[in-house]
Amino acid sequence: MVHKTIKHGGQLFYIAGLSCVATDPEYHGQGFGLRTVAAATRWIEEHGNTGIGIFTCKPSLAYFYERAGAWQVAPEVKLIGSCDEGALSSDSLQVVVLIRLFSTKARNYDPMLRHTTIDLDLPVGEFL
Repeated sequence: MVHKTIKHGGQLFYIAGLSCVATDPEYHGQGFGLRTVAAATRWIEEHGNTGIGIFTCKPSLAYFYERAGAWQVAPEVKLIGSCDEGALSSDSLQVVVLIRLFSTKARNYDPMLRHTTIDLDLPVGEFL
Protein backbone atom coordinates (compact mmCIF):
# COMPACT_ATOMS: atom_id res chain seq x y z
CA MET A 1 0.00 0.00 0.00
CA VAL A 2 1.00 3.56 -0.57
CA HIS A 3 -0.19 6.60 1.31
CA LYS A 4 0.48 10.31 1.48
CA THR A 5 -1.15 13.68 1.99
CA ILE A 6 -2.09 15.72 -1.06
CA LYS A 7 -3.52 19.18 -1.54
CA HIS A 8 -6.43 19.40 -3.97
CA GLY A 9 -8.89 22.23 -4.46
CA GLY A 10 -7.37 24.04 -1.50
CA GLN A 11 -8.06 21.07 0.80
CA LEU A 12 -5.68 18.54 2.34
CA PHE A 13 -6.58 14.88 1.86
CA TYR A 14 -4.84 11.79 3.18
CA ILE A 15 -4.83 9.26 0.35
CA ALA A 16 -3.99 5.57 0.28
CA GLY A 17 -4.02 2.99 -2.46
CA LEU A 18 -2.96 -0.45 -3.52
CA SER A 19 0.32 -1.05 -5.25
CA CYS A 20 1.57 -4.05 -7.17
CA VAL A 21 -1.04 -6.73 -6.50
CA ALA A 22 0.00 -9.97 -8.20
CA THR A 23 -0.70 -13.69 -7.94
CA ASP A 24 1.62 -16.42 -9.15
CA PRO A 25 0.03 -17.84 -12.31
CA GLU A 26 0.00 -21.33 -10.76
CA TYR A 27 -2.47 -20.02 -8.16
CA HIS A 28 -4.80 -17.99 -10.41
CA GLY A 29 -8.48 -18.65 -9.92
CA GLN A 30 -8.16 -19.73 -6.28
CA GLY A 31 -9.29 -16.44 -4.74
CA PHE A 32 -5.95 -15.36 -3.27
CA GLY A 33 -5.97 -12.04 -5.13
CA LEU A 34 -9.59 -11.30 -4.21
CA ARG A 35 -8.96 -12.02 -0.54
CA THR A 36 -5.77 -9.96 -0.53
CA VAL A 37 -7.41 -6.92 -2.12
CA ALA A 38 -10.47 -7.24 0.14
CA ALA A 39 -8.26 -7.38 3.25
CA ALA A 40 -6.10 -4.44 2.10
CA THR A 41 -9.21 -2.40 1.32
CA ARG A 42 -10.64 -3.11 4.78
CA TRP A 43 -7.34 -2.09 6.34
CA ILE A 44 -7.35 1.22 4.43
CA GLU A 45 -10.94 1.84 5.49
CA GLU A 46 -10.50 0.94 9.16
CA HIS A 47 -7.03 2.28 10.00
CA GLY A 48 -5.63 5.74 10.02
CA ASN A 49 -7.37 8.75 8.63
CA THR A 50 -7.61 7.86 4.96
CA GLY A 51 -9.98 10.18 3.17
CA ILE A 52 -9.50 8.99 -0.39
CA GLY A 53 -8.54 5.57 -1.64
CA ILE A 54 -7.04 5.96 -5.11
CA PHE A 55 -4.80 4.02 -7.48
CA THR A 56 -4.58 2.96 -11.10
CA CYS A 57 -4.72 -0.30 -13.01
CA LYS A 58 -4.97 -1.64 -16.52
CA PRO A 59 -8.53 -1.24 -17.82
CA SER A 60 -8.90 -5.03 -18.08
CA LEU A 61 -8.35 -5.38 -14.30
CA ALA A 62 -10.92 -2.79 -13.16
CA TYR A 63 -13.68 -5.39 -12.74
CA PHE A 64 -11.43 -7.48 -10.47
CA TYR A 65 -10.86 -4.51 -8.11
CA GLU A 66 -14.54 -3.57 -8.15
CA ARG A 67 -15.44 -7.15 -7.19
CA ALA A 68 -12.69 -7.48 -4.59
CA GLY A 69 -13.01 -4.14 -2.82
CA ALA A 70 -15.81 -2.05 -4.35
CA TRP A 71 -13.27 0.15 -6.12
CA GLN A 72 -15.00 2.23 -8.79
CA VAL A 73 -13.52 3.45 -12.05
CA ALA A 74 -13.48 7.24 -12.11
CA PRO A 75 -13.43 7.95 -15.87
CA GLU A 76 -13.33 11.72 -15.43
CA VAL A 77 -10.37 11.69 -13.04
CA LYS A 78 -6.84 12.05 -14.33
CA LEU A 79 -3.88 11.44 -12.03
CA ILE A 80 -0.60 13.21 -12.68
CA GLY A 81 2.62 12.44 -10.87
CA SER A 82 3.39 16.16 -10.75
CA CYS A 83 3.20 19.29 -12.85
CA ASP A 84 6.86 18.84 -13.86
CA GLU A 85 7.79 18.14 -17.47
CA GLY A 86 8.15 14.42 -18.05
CA ALA A 87 5.92 13.47 -15.11
CA LEU A 88 3.86 10.32 -15.50
CA SER A 89 0.08 10.42 -15.73
CA SER A 90 -2.81 8.00 -15.90
CA ASP A 91 -3.28 9.06 -19.52
CA SER A 92 0.35 8.52 -20.56
CA LEU A 93 0.38 5.12 -18.84
CA GLN A 94 -3.00 4.18 -20.38
CA VAL A 95 -4.47 3.11 -17.04
CA VAL A 96 -7.81 3.78 -15.38
CA VAL A 97 -8.18 5.55 -12.06
CA LEU A 98 -9.95 3.65 -9.28
CA ILE A 99 -11.33 5.56 -6.31
CA ARG A 100 -13.19 5.15 -3.02
CA LEU A 101 -14.16 8.03 -0.79
CA PHE A 102 -13.73 6.84 2.78
CA SER A 103 -14.09 9.93 4.94
CA THR A 104 -17.04 12.25 5.43
CA LYS A 105 -14.86 15.12 4.22
CA ALA A 106 -14.01 13.30 0.99
CA ARG A 107 -17.66 12.38 0.40
CA ASN A 108 -18.61 16.05 0.92
CA TYR A 109 -16.15 16.95 -1.86
CA ASP A 110 -17.34 14.12 -4.14
CA PRO A 111 -18.16 16.32 -7.19
CA MET A 112 -14.76 18.05 -7.01
CA LEU A 113 -12.95 14.71 -6.67
CA ARG A 114 -14.76 12.88 -9.47
CA HIS A 115 -14.30 15.39 -12.32
CA THR A 116 -10.75 16.62 -12.04
CA THR A 117 -7.01 16.22 -12.46
CA ILE A 118 -5.31 15.24 -9.21
CA ASP A 119 -1.65 16.13 -8.75
CA LEU A 120 0.09 13.52 -6.59
CA ASP A 121 3.14 15.78 -6.12
CA LEU A 122 5.60 12.96 -6.69
CA PRO A 123 9.14 13.08 -8.12
CA VAL A 124 9.32 12.68 -11.90
CA GLY A 125 9.23 8.97 -12.74
CA GLU A 126 7.15 7.96 -9.70
CA PHE A 127 3.44 7.13 -9.83
CA LEU A 128 0.69 5.19 -8.04
